[in-house]
Amino acid sequence: LGDSCLLFSGVRIILAHTASHILIRVAVTVSAILWCSMLSVKYGGCLIFVFAVMWMLRKNPSVRNIAGASAALVCSLSSMFFMASPMGVMTIHFYNGEQGEQNRAVNYLAYPVLLLAVWAAGAIFLG
Repeated sequence: LGDSCLLFSGVRIILAHTASHILIRVAVTVSAILWCSMLSVKYGGCLIFVFAVMWMLRKNPSVRNIAGASAALVCSLSSMFFMASPMGVMTIHFYNGEQGEQNRAVNYLAYPVLLLAVWAAGAIFLG
């Protein structure tokens, strides 16, 4: 039920954002967030919020990525689930589409170091 709620809400936002009037866009986005909240979809409201922000600004990638990272940062105040989202958005922003040089040590150490950093941040902020 939760996945279908998020999927249907996403489709509603996409269809609403093809409308020309800004009030229709805002009303559909707010209704999708409220719908996910009423159905108790875990992280649903925040996911719809981040999705709507990034979809509204899809024509300008620089503004979209900064706004998407900011929206995810706001959502991370309600849940640690969104803590890594701004880093992911910024990584995608700076990706140029080409594979860089391969360094075996970096490939094998990057993920454990990232997990350690997230664990340390959670331990510091959550006590």
